[in-house]
Amino acid sequence: MSIESQVGKSVYDLRDFLKSQLITVLIERSEELGLSMEQIKAMRIIVDATVDSSVDKGMNNILSTLNAAVEKSKAEEKEKKKKKRIG
Repeated sequence: MSIESQVGKSVYDLRDFLKSQLITVLIERSEELGLSMEQIKAMRIIVDATVDSSVDKGMNNILSTLNAAVEKSKAEEKEKKKKKRIG
């Protein structure tokens, strides 16, 4: 599995955990907050969509940065091998 795939899987696992935790807290505090189950269901849709959108945007940035770092590392390794052959 590539580093990009590993990072992607970890970020999406984190996304799912966050959504679950947020809803769990809302349910646990629903009485204190005066929320009905219908309101919690509506909030879950909003939470899921917001977290998904935010993580997707962040994921693009993370993978772009990671890809740049991987390419830089490959170029540096290639340069080292080239210098080794010459010198």
